[in-house]
Amino acid sequence: MKLLYSAILIICSCLLLQTSITSAQCLCGSEVNITTTSSAAFKLTLNPGPFTDDVARDVEPIDNPSSSDPDSDKDDGFVIVGSTDQGGSTGSDIYITCVGPTGSTLSGWPKIIDVDGDVDVAYSAEQTSDGYLLICGSAKTSTYITGVNNKTNAVLLKYTFDGNPAPGWPSPVPLIEYGSSGSDAAYDVKEDGNGDYVVVGKAQYNDHDIPSSASTQGDGDVWVFKVSPGNGSLNVSTNSKIYHGSNAGLDFALSLLIDCYTGNYIVSGPCQSYDPNNHGDEQLHLFNIPSNFSTPAEQTYGNISSSYLWDYSSSNIMQWHSTFDNCDQNDGYLSLGVQHPSVKIGTCFTNKQHDFWAVKTDPSFTSDATFAGVCVNANTGAAYGGYWQDNGQSSVQTCDGYLLAGITKSNYLDTDPADNQACTNCQVSCNHYVCSASETEDIWLAHVNTSTGSLDWNESVGSSDNDGAYSIKKVLDGSYILVGYTTNSGHKDIYVVKFELTHCSPPTNLHATAIKGCHIRFVWDGINCGATYRLRYKPSGGSWTTVYTTNTFYNTPLLSSGTTLYNWDVTTRCSPTILSSPVSGTSYTLSCKLDQSESESDNDLLFVFPNPTDGTFKLSLQLKDKNPQPFHLLILDATGQQVENLKLTAENGSLNKQIALDNLSGGIYCLKMIGQNNCFSKKIIIPKD
Repeated sequence: MKLLYSAILIICSCLLLQTSITSAQCLCGSEVNITTTSSAAFKLTLNPGPFTDDVARDVEPIDNPSSSDPDSDKDDGFVIVGSTDQGGSTGSDIYITCVGPTGSTLSGWPKIIDVDGDVDVAYSAEQTSDGYLLICGSAKTSTYITGVNNKTNAVLLKYTFDGNPAPGWPSPVPLIEYGSSGSDAAYDVKEDGNGDYVVVGKAQYNDHDIPSSASTQGDGDVWVFKVSPGNGSLNVSTNSKIYHGSNAGLDFALSLLIDCYTGNYIVSGPCQSYDPNNHGDEQLHLFNIPSNFSTPAEQTYGNISSSYLWDYSSSNIMQWHSTFDNCDQNDGYLSLGVQHPSVKIGTCFTNKQHDFWAVKTDPSFTSDATFAGVCVNANTGAAYGGYWQDNGQSSVQTCDGYLLAGITKSNYLDTDPADNQACTNCQVSCNHYVCSASETEDIWLAHVNTSTGSLDWNESVGSSDNDGAYSIKKVLDGSYILVGYTTNSGHKDIYVVKFELTHCSPPTNLHATAIKGCHIRFVWDGINCGATYRLRYKPSGGSWTTVYTTNTFYNTPLLSSGTTLYNWDVTTRCSPTILSSPVSGTSYTLSCKLDQSESESDNDLLFVFPNPTDGTFKLSLQLKDKNPQPFHLLILDATGQQVENLKLTAENGSLNKQIALDNLSGGIYCLKMIGQNNCFSKKIIIPKD
């Protein structure tokens, strides 16, 4: 053993390589799982049009590139897009506005754009990597159309943060049209990893911006195209593609994500053209399209019989991660939309109304058999809702599940005995229509389990009139924002709600150890989320020192020499005002003698826990230099043979990574972290069986 340990010491030597809100009460009471009354929340109603309908279709958190701290928290407000009814000859017009973190309208906004006619709508917004705001939608137009003016084209708009047209885009109206001689639309837009703008929607005919070689079917087909970020130019022959099923029928794409692992375009929407009997029934259609538009993978869901498909579709596609917000591996996708059950095939909620429908798949579009519920009438997925119409519109992943948002008209508190009797499985625990004489719509939030899809909790948000949500996003500070509509005297107004979840998990597995002289390393297991942690520590009889960190460890500055008992605790800060209960670590006695060579700046520290290990351990590195730094992680066995080589990057002075070394036999190994200007090493032990 002495010879082996000496060999390890030699091997481990380093050689350096180069608005306060009051929620509606009524019979629903106040929300218990969300809060809309905190200082970080707001509720906003916008009424830009004096006539029938003003509706928000999408919201996107924005980061002002010209602010004094553009990279500090990336929470400079939100861009909100939709439509406004201006009445008269203009009718429905494109509506775009930007609001600050507390809901106040920012300078230069809003923008109301009347292209031509009364069907102009903005459907989606994206902030580009260079700081511009990109919006897609549809507009009534005569471009590409001869003799008629009753069809729409897809449109793109691009603005600076303060509401001016982006350089290279048209002025004074920063709008570019794309389409055919039919009726076309753009429903979602994203920037891909190459900086191109990718758009998905619907096209009708194969002319103009649609490849002439495309076999369009006339009712409408899925249209995917990408354009240059400089001026929006489209290369029709290479970057405009049409997709559809085997029969005639309306197909279109409602949602797009850029896969953060592969860079592919993941597209979802409803599809009628696989209906074998041309009944006009829909399925959910998913595409995985390579960025060079080579042959895509595709899959349909919802075909439960050869005679009737009924309505199964998707309004939103998102990428789920087994480790929250971590795309180190390709996990899969979650699609949210509707199922429309029929008594002909059996129902759960009866009454043949739409229900939320979520389908979870792996990267190859194989559906997750465990993600299923008793209220599903499709061949896969999980359904949620009640007796009346429930339409799933948008979803986000939370620390401990998925949060689904949309519109519900259901309520198990319905006073109609026939409805109550028929709806034995109703999940909608509150709808504010119980406050009025008629059934109305509410925004419905359903939080479901990550693995099983079972309903964890639900909330209704809104007033005693009609309310609905079309888009929900997670804000970097841990809060959430949703947009849609609320109704006042029969007119829809744009509705914006920013809220926090009230539940917040505490950290676990707290432990401490002495490191490098008179320092303490505090370590804990955090929640599966991008949260902040509050650490407090104090010498016995002394005062607290408080530290906030996104890491799950902390190395104290140089402490006093001698023998001192330290108390400490850690609290999770999940969002601006929501904290978990504090968890106390076991009091730690630090016995040390201050070495004259140590100083406050001596805090470049590498830590491995647990050690000994079964091969899976947490590696953390803390550096004085806050600049991004690449490292090679080498694992060497007792003979100096390399058994593992990983590339890692330290950000903002720290690196925190879970390492899993499979198939290593028991023994002593050397872990080496080698950077351009520094090197760290640590001995790790895997016990023998």
